[in-house]
Amino acid sequence: MARFDAGQTIMYGPHNIGVWPPTNIGRGRGRGQAIPTFSWLYMPMIYAAAGLGHLLPIAIPPAHIVEWAHNVELLAEVMASNGIDAAWLEAHQDHGPGGMHISAADQEYILELNMHVGQWALSLAMSAVNDRANPRASRRGQQSDDGHES
Repeated sequence: MARFDAGQTIMYGPHNIGVWPPTNIGRGRGRGQAIPTFSWLYMPMIYAAAGLGHLLPIAIPPAHIVEWAHNVELLAEVMASNGIDAAWLEAHQDHGPGGMHISAADQEYILELNMHVGQWALSLAMSAVNDRANPRASRRGQQSDDGHES
């Protein structure tokens, strides 16, 4: 299950997903694009739903723990009914962080199996990106992208 251990370092590529909002999020890759990417949230959620959350833990704020658990449960049900399990994830891995990554298309496919879950995950990701981009709106004790408290 997701947990919130303020200040813990859990790196997933360039993102510290051990703090909320995670560091270095909302930045696209290449040529200065600012297209947000959400693997830092989607992959831990997909791994949790596949029963592999211990391999890719993420800090979820206390206010979202119950929603997280509920949505992971819903995602687990729809993944199981569509034959998506640990073996499927392993077979679809690409060259993302630590080998625990599937393509954006596969991530979206899985999350779209339950539109409620997909929309909730997107909303949570965008909320984190907005919190990270707007330091004035940040709550006390959150960390900046350089890892220091703001």
